[in-house]
Amino acid sequence: MAQKLWVRGRVFLSYELRALTGLHIGGSAGGIAIGGLDNPVIRDPLTNRPYVPGSSLKGKMRSLLEKHYGKEPNWRIARTFIHVCEKGEEYRKCEVCQVFGVPAELDYGNTPTRLL
Repeated sequence: MAQKLWVRGRVFLSYELRALTGLHIGGSAGGIAIGGLDNPVIRDPLTNRPYVPGSSLKGKMRSLLEKHYGKEPNWRIARTFIHVCEKGEEYRKCEVCQVFGVPAELDYGNTPTRLL
């Protein structure tokens, strides 16, 4: 029988984000009409204010930790490369993969730590 994992708690982070250089978190144009935007900014549908999606923050945090721990990018996801431990024994010792996980096709069993 498979072991069930339960959420044991949550950690909420609050911070102020200030762009010191050019910043663009864009969405998909879906088709460019005459006079349309070819690279739209992601906006909150209720307030129309621009925002940075959690997935973008998670990706940036992962890449910074990979650099900090000297992990070489070795797995292509879309247009970027990330570090992924390809063996279970490497995974159990890797700070990055323990927190951010690995692609679904690499199954190391139930692993409780995840950043969502």
